[in-house]
Amino acid sequence: MRITRLAAFALLLGSGAFGAAAGARDSSLPAGVPFTLDQAVATAFSHDPQLANAAARVAGEEATLLQAQGLFSRRYGVNVSAQYLVDELVGGRLRAEQDRRLRLEIPPPIFEDVARNLIERLPIYPGDREPGSFLFPDCTQATSFFLIRDESTGSIQSVLCFDANDTFLGILGRGPSAEAFNAFDLTGLFDDLSAIDERLEAFVRAHLGLLSDELRVIAIALRQAAESLRLQRQRIGVLPRDLETIRLDLGFDWQHRFRSGARFVSTIDFNSTEDNYLGKRRLPAYGDSFIPNTFLATFGIGLDVPLGRGGGRVSAEAPVRAAEQNVVAARALFEQLAAQRALDTAEAYWDAAAAARRLSLLEESLATQGELLEAGKELVEAEIIPAVDLKRNQAQTAQIAAQVTAARQTLALARLELARTLGLDIASLSEAPDATEELATWLAADPLGNADIEPLIARAWANRDDARAAAALSAANATLVEAARADLRPEIALSLNLSYNAFHESFRDRFYDFEGFGRALADKFAGPSYGISLRYRLPIGNHQARGRLLQAEAASAQSRVSELDLKRNIRQQILELARNVAQARAELASRRENLTHIEDTHAASIERYRAGDLSVIDTLTTEQERTSARLQLVDAERTYLSLVARLCFEAGSLIELPEAGHGSLAGARFRPLGESRL
Repeated sequence: MRITRLAAFALLLGSGAFGAAAGARDSSLPAGVPFTLDQAVATAFSHDPQLANAAARVAGEEATLLQAQGLFSRRYGVNVSAQYLVDELVGGRLRAEQDRRLRLEIPPPIFEDVARNLIERLPIYPGDREPGSFLFPDCTQATSFFLIRDESTGSIQSVLCFDANDTFLGILGRGPSAEAFNAFDLTGLFDDLSAIDERLEAFVRAHLGLLSDELRVIAIALRQAAESLRLQRQRIGVLPRDLETIRLDLGFDWQHRFRSGARFVSTIDFNSTEDNYLGKRRLPAYGDSFIPNTFLATFGIGLDVPLGRGGGRVSAEAPVRAAEQNVVAARALFEQLAAQRALDTAEAYWDAAAAARRLSLLEESLATQGELLEAGKELVEAEIIPAVDLKRNQAQTAQIAAQVTAARQTLALARLELARTLGLDIASLSEAPDATEELATWLAADPLGNADIEPLIARAWANRDDARAAAALSAANATLVEAARADLRPEIALSLNLSYNAFHESFRDRFYDFEGFGRALADKFAGPSYGISLRYRLPIGNHQARGRLLQAEAASAQSRVSELDLKRNIRQQILELARNVAQARAELASRRENLTHIEDTHAASIERYRAGDLSVIDTLTTEQERTSARLQLVDAERTYLSLVARLCFEAGSLIELPEAGHGSLAGARFRPLGESRL
């Protein structure tokens, strides 16, 4: 909108409201900001959003290449994962818990019943009211004690208790076993006894008491076992319904992938697992799982070697090779767009320079007309020429003044168009760029000379950035086609692995306790554990891989067609432009020669007119012819420069970029058209 308003203002600059009197040079057009062509090109580069987008695309492709190259760089990783699972207790583990509770519930009543029956059936010596006892004697009524000593040491082993009636009451101290009692030296016993029958009766009673004691001990053990089982059953509680599983994995890995597709991996893994029943204390005695918490430390290395698909190299390298070509294509398209912007800038710059030159020539012609008008007035006053000739001179002057006004409007519009091309945001015409270099600066350019066209076409195919981009895209697509075709072949891979393991189980250490891993590492390592595997895979009906192949083939065919079509267009454009440049150069030489003759004629006619030897009509005609020849020469120069610039653009030699530009135009320059031949 701002440029449109300035264009309307430019039209007013050439109107009569701002014009000067005929015969005077109008200087009302404000001067702009001086620009050389190199400055204009650099400004266009810095303000063009399409170039900025193209540079961003280059950066994106370079990032993609870096990502693809990262597939073959050494990678270090720390992997930490924690998993918490709750599953309903079913199957064998549920049945095991049910059996566990049944084993604690069923025996206690049976044990108590057996103990009760044993107590009820204790043997009683005939005549006694209660069973006797050795282990549980009542020696408070004893009047006689019989000591049993160890013959070797002389120490007292047991004491036999007898009442006043010589009735055996029991044994104090360590009770003898049946074998020990049978081994008693009865000689000393019978020495002090009055009758053998009484001693035999005591002996039988003692054996019955010993048997009763054994039965009592069994009954006590059964009751204690029953009580212990009841206590265990009470501790384990109700049947669990859910199983809680907690896993913690901590790993460190180093891996390197080779361009052949092989991969080497070195890992250090720490794994802990804990199984609990929800709602239970974390002890098996209180109903928790009997599975201990496990701590496993593994140190291993592995090597995967693809044997099929060309050793894996084709598929493995395809992303990198394609990304490299895509970077080349992106940079080439960026440089091609820069060349196009340079061409557009040069065209707009030369339009402004040509408009300024035309305005200068017309203003010079207007000044000449003013001089002729003054001279005509003197001749009329001297009655050398009729007054009617003066009218013709005035009419011609008015016509030239109108042309000056139109030229001024054209120059203003050309400067505004140059500002738009450069991407400048201006508020007034005085801020618009002004071309400071004239067309003659580049007119010495002769890029063709006597060179043959075919070598020029070959160099254009090699130097044109868009041609290089098309070739790079074709190469990238061909790489993807080759990789997609390899992916359809059978896959054969060899895997080798070697590891050492350290293991520890504990009900005390939780899954997060590093002491558990420390105890595992302190134990003996198990290993080496090693393995080898050979994998063969035959893809059948793999529509995904086949679809990638068809897509890659279609893209490759399209890129090849585009590349060939671009080369054909380049050839046609260069052939046509070379012919037009030769014609324009010949026309330029012809107009220069013609203008030389007209300039000589014009100088002579002015002198003759001032001397009164030439009519006003002839003089005005000569002046008009000179101005027309000058303007036609400017048009010819402008056309020639445009054709030469387009030819250099088609040949890929319009601008010169830094060697390491790679998406940056810092240091780029507009190559002088006559600097070197194409």
